[in-house]
Amino acid sequence: MLMVECEIAPMLADHAKLILAAFEEPFNLAEAETRLTCSIGISVWPEDGDADQLFAHSRAAMLTAK
Repeated sequence: MLMVECEIAPMLADHAKLILAAFEEPFNLAEAETRLTCSIGISVWPEDGDADQLFAHSRAAMLTAK
């Protein structure tokens, strides 16, 4: 997910928590209770670098979160 005009880093963490909470609840799929998991990595431009570096940093953060 790309967020624009987010000036406060804690705001990113709050949004990530909301997304993670949405995945906590099971749902029915073809009459079977189904659960999904989600991992989120956050990187911030320009602090974390160019596009390739942003991807690498967010992937590393996501893997750490797992």
